[in-house]
Amino acid sequence: MLVTQLFQTRFARASAIDQMLDDQLSGSFDSQLRQGHYCAQQFANIRYRQLRINACWRKQQGCKYTMADKNRSSGAGPGPGSTLTAASSIGPAGRRGGLLERAITRLLMRPAPVSEVADLSERFRLIDFQGDALKGCAWSPGDKVQMKLDGGLSARTYTPIGWDRQAGRTQCLVYCHGAGPGSEWARHVTPGDERQFFGPRGSLALGDIDSPTVLFGDETSFALTLAFERHGRPGTNRRFVFEVNDRKESAAVLRALGLSAPILVERRQDASHLAKVSDVVLADAAVQPMTIYVLSGKATSIQYVNRALKARGIDSGRLRTKAYWAPGKVGLD
Repeated sequence: MLVTQLFQTRFARASAIDQMLDDQLSGSFDSQLRQGHYCAQQFANIRYRQLRINACWRKQQGCKYTMADKNRSSGAGPGPGSTLTAASSIGPAGRRGGLLERAITRLLMRPAPVSEVADLSERFRLIDFQGDALKGCAWSPGDKVQMKLDGGLSARTYTPIGWDRQAGRTQCLVYCHGAGPGSEWARHVTPGDERQFFGPRGSLALGDIDSPTVLFGDETSFALTLAFERHGRPGTNRRFVFEVNDRKESAAVLRALGLSAPILVERRQDASHLAKVSDVVLADAAVQPMTIYVLSGKATSIQYVNRALKARGIDSGRLRTKAYWAPGKVGLD
């Protein structure tokens, strides 16, 4: 009877849990994860019925029935002498996710072990992932992966620099700015750690560009630029323009990664530097009328440069934009 009451109490809160998960999923994942949420709910219902049957059988056998998280997650089933505990969240210190969280992880994500970490500067870390689950993935320059963080279904989005389908290896350049969960993870990650990836999936398509290109962005756009430069169509004229917090640091990092002659404009708090950025971006507009403009990074900076381009008569068909972050916002896709 006690077990039955506990299960009824737990699953009576299903609507509240669903609402909480929906809020998280709408900010971190897309409609595909909502489908996964539905599948996970069905999985939870089936599991609940299985546990009820087991509980009734053990009660008939006169056994003391309790259930431990260890038995639940391993699929071994409940056993005598264990303790009923609530599900927690996945983490490196032995914390584990709830039933729906674990089901979504198994259904939609792929494990990505960290194979190597390199410090390029105080705020830039180059992180390699390699594993069997990463083999055979379809990827093109500009695609994204969403990496699950500890604690629920929150995630951060990263742009891989490249993807070796045969070896199951990919590489991400992470800019550690602020004290957000993504930056905290990147500062402390070590080889042997494991994350869960959702993707790769399309984000900002660059693989088909065969025209002269100007790419504008900031520190969060370095990985996109490297993917485009290394794996985009060869033979096209490209210019890279970045607004950065520290020109010396950014120049050293890009030089170490093999990106030559980027144009770096140091940020100003009043955003007055964006006038110079716009002039640089538009420098060749008259000479190369078929230039493609790729705008990424900070949302407000993209809007400023976008307005300058349209004021010069640049057709929207020649613009490709993707905001990676915005002041006061977290977890932009």
